Amino acid sequence: MHSIQYHTIDSSSMVIFPIIIGLIFTIVPLLVVVIILVNLSKKKKLEEANMQRFRMEYLANMEARKNMESANQAAAPATVIENYSDPNASAISAQIREITKLRDDGIISEEEYNYKKSDLLSRL
Repeated sequence: MHSIQYHTIDSSSMVIFPIIIGLIFTIVPLLVVVIILVNLSKKKKLEEANMQRFRMEYLANMEARKNMESANQAAAPATVIENYSDPNASAISAQIREITKLRDDGIISEEEYNYKKSDLLSRL
């Protein structure tokens, strides 16, 4: 005949089991919080890099537009007009309004704004 052996749980196992369960319920939420924080940090860095790339592209596009306008103005025949108003000045003021809006919207920094504004004003 086969004999059935029963295992009994001693008192030391009864103490360790709640401690293990308590650790699991403490460590798992902490790991979840750490993972969330790491992902948020990565997302923020990616957004900052994208914003910087956008700023650089925008400034490059403005520079290219300015160069194109300058080339078009240089190619246009010179005429004398009474009450002459400088078309370059109106284009520059429009660009200053654009970069002011970008600064106000937080797309470009105050330093970038001041640099581009002084560059535009030097062309007047």
